[in-house]
Amino acid sequence: MANPTALPSRGAHATIRRLWLVMVLVLTSLSTLVFMPPAAMPLAAQTPPPHTLVIRGDHAYPPYEFEQDGQPTGFNVELMQAVAKVMGLQIEISLGPWAEVREQLETGEIDVLVGMAYSEERDKTVDFTTPHSTLFFDLFVRRDSNLRDMEALADKSIIVQNGGLMHDYLLKNYPEVIIITVQDVTDALRLLASGQYDGALLNKMQGLYFVHALQLENIRTIGLNLLPRQYSFAVTEGNAELQHTLDVGLSIIKETGEYREIYNKWFGTYEEADRQALLRAYWWVPMAILGLFGVSLAWSITLRRQVQLRTHALQLRHQELALLNRVIMTAASTLDVPKVLEVLCRELALALKLPQVAASLVLPGQDFVEIVAEYCEPGRPSALGDRIPITVPSTAYLLEHKKPLVIEDSRRDPGMNGLQELVSRRGIRSLLLVPIVVRHRVISTLGLDSTTLRKFTPEELALVQSAATAVGQALETAELHGELQHHTEELEATVTQRTEELRDALKAAQAADRAKSEFVSNVSHELRTPLTSILLYLRLLEQGNPAQRLTYQQALVREAKRLQYLIESLLQISRLDLGKVEPRFETVDLNRMISTLVKDREQLFDNRELKLTYTINSELIPIPADPRLLEQVITNLLTNAMNYTPAGGSVDIKTRLIEDEGQLWVTIAVKDTGLGIKPEDQPKLFQRFQRGSASETLNVPGTGLGLPISAEIIRLHRGHITMESAPGKGSLFTIWLPASRP
Repeated sequence: MANPTALPSRGAHATIRRLWLVMVLVLTSLSTLVFMPPAAMPLAAQTPPPHTLVIRGDHAYPPYEFEQDGQPTGFNVELMQAVAKVMGLQIEISLGPWAEVREQLETGEIDVLVGMAYSEERDKTVDFTTPHSTLFFDLFVRRDSNLRDMEALADKSIIVQNGGLMHDYLLKNYPEVIIITVQDVTDALRLLASGQYDGALLNKMQGLYFVHALQLENIRTIGLNLLPRQYSFAVTEGNAELQHTLDVGLSIIKETGEYREIYNKWFGTYEEADRQALLRAYWWVPMAILGLFGVSLAWSITLRRQVQLRTHALQLRHQELALLNRVIMTAASTLDVPKVLEVLCRELALALKLPQVAASLVLPGQDFVEIVAEYCEPGRPSALGDRIPITVPSTAYLLEHKKPLVIEDSRRDPGMNGLQELVSRRGIRSLLLVPIVVRHRVISTLGLDSTTLRKFTPEELALVQSAATAVGQALETAELHGELQHHTEELEATVTQRTEELRDALKAAQAADRAKSEFVSNVSHELRTPLTSILLYLRLLEQGNPAQRLTYQQALVREAKRLQYLIESLLQISRLDLGKVEPRFETVDLNRMISTLVKDREQLFDNRELKLTYTINSELIPIPADPRLLEQVITNLLTNAMNYTPAGGSVDIKTRLIEDEGQLWVTIAVKDTGLGIKPEDQPKLFQRFQRGSASETLNVPGTGLGLPISAEIIRLHRGHITMESAPGKGSLFTIWLPASRP
């Protein structure tokens, strides 16, 4: 961008004011009266930052920020200097290319940029203060142009800065416009003023500045105010303290009128009458002043007194705002919500000279608000812990409308219905109620009490609202921090849980792998034994004693059946593992089923010199079961009892109907008088290919798959098998099957 020229002179009104001031000083000098400015009252102490703030801006963006005679100047620069002065900040301002100074802020090399337009993308890398102005774009045309709006630009030649915001805006929204690109604003305005092209879309204030600076009297704007963008100070990301300090400084200079003076200086007017013509028009002013010397003297004295009063009021205002700034910064440093509210109550009470201020918390789901913080003058009754129903009119108003409420006379205002006891106890006459809003939700209410009738001024209301807003931001930070902490803890717990689950899964996988290896080993062993025997007897049939062929054949058949039983057991356990065994439930009469099984095996038990008994249970009820699978389980238990009971022993079957913890069960108990099972063998009996030591003692054949298969079948019936045994005392195996009352 081209270097800007010097600023033009002020407007006609500014010239008149300066002329009057010169004449007053001349006359007062003649009368030997010297009017001294009132002594400035000290502002509230400001805690200076620990270092000089490094502040930068764009060196070529007039009238906002640019270099003139080698020094930074412009609206943004003077605004920052004014804020630094009222807040007691030590600053160092320099300007440079925009890309350079922006990168320095984003990397933390500098503290502040005096001007940056807000965007969501930029907000990710820097923090913005409250906007100090708004940027607009406008259409500049020659004074004889008849263009009135954007819709009239079709087929018109419009000048824009190459690659600028307006360039993109026309390409996207007005493709029918003929776009003429230039490098900077001055080129665009000179081309337009020379009669070329139809208009130029430029930054409004910058364009007006150069129109006046270049004395292009035939150029005007049409007043579109396109694409308004908030313009703010920008600080390094996360520097909340500096951000709040600059916000408070802006608030102060706006309150004192200094902001308006700076704004008028740079943007008030760019067209003023010729100064010499103005002086010639007012040649009579000195004569008039001389004639009114006495009046001027009296007026000056009165003015001096008014200035003193106004200065005193402004200094008091400065003290209040600076004090409030310290409170807000302190509140922002803690996450203790009641503590934040307590500090706020105390400082508002002192600033507004009130005897008591209270703050309540609004808890979601509760039908009341509770006072958790207050400031009271010594001797005044406390309201801590008081609960105010949310149906009270004044409280309901705050929660619904989220706006302040002024109660001028608590004894007559219907908004105080339901609070008569509290009003009487604390002596409240006038009351200002202000909500503290966080994320569109009222989280707290402030009650500023006056014990006398009092009208709260608009300035006081604005002060309290500003404080409530700032504290709301601090509380929002606390709330977000708490949520972040909660989410962090949840995440840590989830990670711990997932780690444990993965560890358990790994252990399970390793156990499954070991079981698989063990299963393969056991299967290989169990298959090898009968196969070896079969090969042996086949060889004996070919080469052995012919007189023993029958014996060899019987042994061969016996080993083949053993192999067949093993393979069938392996296939069944595999089907059970894969979920391919589905019981076909039907109503089963256990008395009949067990009686049949016992009758079929009586001869077999007699051959072993064993007694097999079963008593029919008349109370037994039919149950849903798969009769084929259930017979297999009972048969397996009977076979085991027969194999592990020496001659002369007995095996007894009993059935019962039992209710346990509200569940009705049918039990089938198979009890023998065999050798019993050692305690160390009992946990392994229902594991595959596991057999007790009694199998070796009695030389009982088997695969170690019978009990695992039986347990899995009963599980498919939603039941289970229990075992009781002791060495030398026999064993008791009980099948538990769920039943329903008829």
